[in-house]
Amino acid sequence: MHIIPHSHRVYLMGDFHGHTERLKEKLQEITVAGGPSALILLGDYDAHTASDIDQLKDLLAAYSVDYYLLRGNHDNPLYWQDRGISSLFEDSYFHFLHELDCIQWGESKILTVNGAVSVDRTCIRFDRGNCWPDIEPVPKDAVDQIQKLREQHGEFDVLISHTGIIIGKTIKSEFTKSFASTDETLLEDLEKERDLMQRIQIASGVERHYFGHFHQSWRGEKYDTDCRCLDICEIIRPGYNND
Repeated sequence: MHIIPHSHRVYLMGDFHGHTERLKEKLQEITVAGGPSALILLGDYDAHTASDIDQLKDLLAAYSVDYYLLRGNHDNPLYWQDRGISSLFEDSYFHFLHELDCIQWGESKILTVNGAVSVDRTCIRFDRGNCWPDIEPVPKDAVDQIQKLREQHGEFDVLISHTGIIIGKTIKSEFTKSFASTDETLLEDLEKERDLMQRIQIASGVERHYFGHFHQSWRGEKYDTDCRCLDICEIIRPGYNND
């Protein structure tokens, strides 16, 4: 269980995807607002190697903010799934959120869930190496883990994940079909993940769910839960007027 002091302002930010100048602008806005702050980042830092992690950490260190990083599908799972390795990078301001993790902020309990299926999982990403199709999606045992976490920590108020469900967004879009032509199980796996995210949302018992992954700003309601998708580098304060 990570602890964010009640005195901190908490912010969420959508996928990074290398938009360094935009990230700097957002971090500047947070620091100008004053007071202690924590930023929960929803993933996709294109963090493939230790060098990538170090560069991201150096960038974030320039601002007096505490950081909590979810894993996106474009991030090497090694640095989130192996606690021994992640501990080598963590310090007082830089924290990895593991596959299913918990944050206590004042009276609020936050549940976090990593990962997503990559539509380009059979491709070589730029010049940086392969995807991690076997270990990058949402953990298959997430629902069972959530039940155990609720027994251990009590009820959760907020769910934050890398991926989620946008009402009306079809899996069989032209974008996904273009990759499915060379990945025969892609559409089936995306359907399974959509079903898993539905079960995760229900099992979490939360009132609010925030996620990124889809590169758009969207808000809707699913299973009596207020759902919010954040665009690339979009930043909000959960529970406030801009949420």
